[in-house]
Amino acid sequence: MKKTFLSLLAAAAFLFTACEPKNEPQGGIEIPTLDPATENYERTLMLEQFTGQGCGYCPTGASIIEEGLEGIEDRVIWTAHHAGFAADDFTISNSESLVKTFGVSSAPAMMLNRENTTFTCVNPDGSIEDKTQLVHTPSSFTDPASTFKAELSKEGEATVHIQTNLDGQKLTVAVYGAVKEQQDIRITAYIQENKLIGEQSDYATNQIIKNYEHNHVPRVFMSATLGDAVTPEGKLYQKTYTVELDSKWNIDNCEVVAFVTKKTGYKPVLNAASAPVQSAQ
Repeated sequence: MKKTFLSLLAAAAFLFTACEPKNEPQGGIEIPTLDPATENYERTLMLEQFTGQGCGYCPTGASIIEEGLEGIEDRVIWTAHHAGFAADDFTISNSESLVKTFGVSSAPAMMLNRENTTFTCVNPDGSIEDKTQLVHTPSSFTDPASTFKAELSKEGEATVHIQTNLDGQKLTVAVYGAVKEQQDIRITAYIQENKLIGEQSDYATNQIIKNYEHNHVPRVFMSATLGDAVTPEGKLYQKTYTVELDSKWNIDNCEVVAFVTKKTGYKPVLNAASAPVQSAQ
């Protein structure tokens, strides 16, 4: 009887331990224990732009986005996928896959949190109407800033934290956080680079700009394109990635982007974060 009781006690202890998130150091990173009840669920806007070096309207589209984000840049994660127009020097297969998944048919285009967004639109004939769409053309917004701020007024449904550890060219990234409500999620994580110089077609000036600065350019996905499936334990989640950085990249201009989405459907973004490759957040 005593042996049976001890066996049951050991089994219960194992089950209890199995339900607790694992916080052992991962690749030199010690992930702290979080309390979902005290996490800050303030929304960060995930803006995914579709562009291309041969897209003559894309510099204007980027300028419209940049002006609309003035003053709220620190609450926005901006990624510029070189896809949706034609492949160029900065195109990666993951970006092309997203074009097919979300039905992007042209560039410039963008999505906000991968959700249907209601905005005031200027039609080609000059008429104005409210539309609700998943994929937008930046120039169709009458007031981009108001649209972006409206998205930021919504509370996030998760928190996202990033820690990095760089050892030579080997980068370890820990993505962790909490969900407000227990649910299965997907974690998407990749590295993007800023200040890349290359050619760019520009219809506004009717020329090919030789030294155009391309920013927010995805370089490599550490996760699957549509994210890695994760089941939070007690509303807490974590996942660690390791990747070898390309020696051609300027590490000082590289950042890690990570966001959490719902597991199903078009995978709307619950929240997002970014962190420099060479420092922890």
